[in-house]
Amino acid sequence: MPNRKNAILQLKKDTKRFERNKAVKSELKTVRKKFDKILQEGKKEEVVNMYKELTSSIDKTVKKGIIPKGRGSRLKSRYTLKVNALK
Repeated sequence: MPNRKNAILQLKKDTKRFERNKAVKSELKTVRKKFDKILQEGKKEEVVNMYKELTSSIDKTVKKGIIPKGRGSRLKSRYTLKVNALK
């Protein structure tokens, strides 16, 4: 447990950030799982709609600094290839 006032405040900030980041990452994982499930079913229209939601979610996560820009680009690229292969 921290002793100094500044260290205590920093610990509080860290826990808040951890919880926020955890929630956003969890939401991204949920969207990815939904997309993969719809992709397996092969429903083209739903895949395209879900793809838009997925890329939006990835962009928001990158914008908040929760995942690195390169990882976001890589994920979007891989999902784009999957959508194009379905068409």
